[in-house]
Amino acid sequence: MFLAWCRGHAARAETRFPHVHAADIPASEMLEDFFNPIARDGAGLLEVQLRLQASLHTIALGNREVFEKAAGRQAAMALKRALAELDTPLEQSRLRRRADWSLPDKVTGKAE
Repeated sequence: MFLAWCRGHAARAETRFPHVHAADIPASEMLEDFFNPIARDGAGLLEVQLRLQASLHTIALGNREVFEKAAGRQAAMALKRALAELDTPLEQSRLRRRADWSLPDKVTGKAE
């Protein structure tokens, strides 16, 4: 869904109802609305968190200009929440490795 939106974002589809207008939804709001409930309800489930991180990474790569920063923020927030809920250091380590794309650079401390 998000990748299809990314592809069509630059080239708007033909308008079916030219007199109906709506404001664009900011990418950050769209990702929050979709992923926050998943991150919250699946915080203690490694399988859910791994898929969530993979999905956010794919979305970030799908259109860096539109989604990279917002997806990175969502991924970092989900990681923080999950690390507090996951039971074992092994699960936490696996999730950290999967979420590494969204974390600040280890040398500079700056987000990429």
